[in-house]
Formats: sequence, C-alpha cells, structure tokens
Amino acid sequence: MGHRSDGEKNCLDYQLSGGRHEDLDFGSQDTFLFQCLKDSSELAKLELKTEKVVAKWSTSPVDKPHGMAMVPGTDRVFIVGGTGKLGLFDLSNGQIVGTVDVSPKVDEIAYDPTLQRVYCASGLGTISVVGLDHNALAALPPLTSSPGAHSIAVDPQTHAIWIAFAKNDKSYVQAFTAK
Repeated sequence: MGHRSDGEKNCLDYQLSGGRHEDLDFGSQDTFLFQCLKDSSELAKLELKTEKVVAKWSTSPVDKPHGMAMVPGTDRVFIVGGTGKLGLFDLSNGQIVGTVDVSPKVDEIAYDPTLQRVYCASGLGTISVVGLDHNALAALPPLTSSPGAHSIAVDPQTHAIWIAFAKNDKSYVQAFTAK
C-alpha cells in the first residue's frame, strides 16, 4: 500500500462515495476488502493489489448496512441493516441470496461457523439468532440482552456469545450460552 499525502503509512487512499462507511472484512482469498456503505445501501469491493474499488453492489432490501460477517470457506457474507433485515450476500455475483427479519437497531454481528448461526446485537436489548442451512436463513428464538449492547463476539471453542455495553458510566461484558 502507498502513502497518503498527509504522511500516513500503510493506508489505502481510495475515493469511495456512498456516505458513511461501516463494517469491513476480507474475502475468502484475502485479495479483496469489502465495506458496507450505510447512506447508499451498498457493499463496496476493493482490490488490495491495485488499491481500486472494483465493484459496488446494492444491499437492498438490507437498507443502511452496518455489520457484516464472512462465512468461512465460501464467497458468502452476512450483512445486517439497522432497519431490521439480515441478508446473505453472494460475493461472486453481487446478489442477495436470502433475507430474514431481525431486531432493528443492530450494529454488529458475529458468526459461529460450527453451529452455523449468526448473532445480531441490537441496541434495544435483543440478540437476534439466525441459523444458516446452505442458503436458507431461519430466525431462531432471540436472546434478551442489555439495552445499548452493540458489540458482539462468539468464542469459536465454547460457542459462548459475548456482548459489551455501558450502563451508568460503567462498562460491562456479558456471556450467553448458545442453545
């Protein structure tokens, strides 16, 4: 990667319209970086070797995309919108192959490849749980969490779901057991 004009090293200097940039992740071959564009409801594909945006795809009906989680070993990625829709996106052709309703106000998501479940942390105090069976998405019973929890991670060994949140000027992490 080159140098930006302001002296920052190892920074990609790319022009990407589409408003606020949200979550980003690498594809299965680590040659592309994908980034959600919230205001334009698009997913951008950046080629790292050339430092160019090579594609932008609509994420509709997943509007205002925030979080994303790659499905390891595939060309699939989960994308969630703050409006309450989770989509499974095919990175080989830029198409949504499945959607399911989740709690609104989701910011981050985490995927457990062993259990084939994606967990969506909503600031409203709910963790939406969605199962993946090939391309089929199925809403599973949600978990009740703490209002304001937006950060989420899954322990790949124990399958525990972890959230982080703040309450009354204190920060907390809390674990949940996958059922």
